[in-house]
Amino acid sequence: MWFLPEVHRFSRGSSCLIPGLLLFLGLAPASVPAQMTIGELSRDDPMYQQHQELVAEYFRLEAQGAPPPPPLVLSYMVPEERTLFEIASQLMLPYSTLATLNRLANPRVPAGTELLVPTRPGIFVYRSPQTLLEERINRRLNDSDDAVTGEELVVPGANGSIPVRQFPGTDFVPEERQLFLQIVFDDPVPVGVISSSYGYRHHPLTDIWSFHYGIDLAADFGEPVVIAAEGTVTQVTRDPWLGLSIEIDHAGGYSTRYAHLQETFVSAGTFVKRGATIGTVGSTGFSTGPHLHFEVIQDGDHKNPIRYLQRDAY
Repeated sequence: MWFLPEVHRFSRGSSCLIPGLLLFLGLAPASVPAQMTIGELSRDDPMYQQHQELVAEYFRLEAQGAPPPPPLVLSYMVPEERTLFEIASQLMLPYSTLATLNRLANPRVPAGTELLVPTRPGIFVYRSPQTLLEERINRRLNDSDDAVTGEELVVPGANGSIPVRQFPGTDFVPEERQLFLQIVFDDPVPVGVISSSYGYRHHPLTDIWSFHYGIDLAADFGEPVVIAAEGTVTQVTRDPWLGLSIEIDHAGGYSTRYAHLQETFVSAGTFVKRGATIGTVGSTGFSTGPHLHFEVIQDGDHKNPIRYLQRDAY
């Protein structure tokens, strides 16, 4: 078992594991600062440069089939809001590694967040899952035959050191990736009944055989419509066909549209948290009665919303 220092509590002048580890790797420890904190994600920062060398060394040894060096964990304070994808790319690590080690709920990383940054890729699994994503990962790795491949570590937490197991080289499976990206959307109208499905149909007003790009959730006038996953409102519009509608961008290139609304409670440019009420069910536009027309779009292509909704019955 490798015990890691509480990286964010190191002060200037304190000792750390990096010099000895770098000596083991044949790297010069003289350039290593006295604290284990990455100041900025730039080659101008000595600690960032050392981290990148250690990550590169891991991949080199892995390619040769040689045992990897002991893992090390540094810290990095995010100066301004960014996405985890950007940060992971600059650290040469999969975003799943940073997400699971830091127990992040989504790809948005607010300013002032202190991230733990390991020197090798792989999923981290905590003993006590706190989210559905952690439960799925725990079940897949800790409670399976693959558990023997995990390596026990200790990382700093809010109330002291926390044991965690890393599975080097592992990544999210599709279901876990969807959960993290919040592609498994919440039902925007839980009490609604699906009155029209995604795909070709005879339009209820024109009787024309045409493609329906969403699903219709029939509900009473004024029933709350909640956002399916956190995101930024890109537009609130009113047109003859969709009536009063809202479009929201989410992580992973996804967006959702909510149409035929009676009223809206958000405006363009607003960031909305998951579960917030964004409007009410109505029958504006070309509509036969009160319902929500709900669409899921990925990178410009419409998807069947049923495949992404958490809904007990279709």
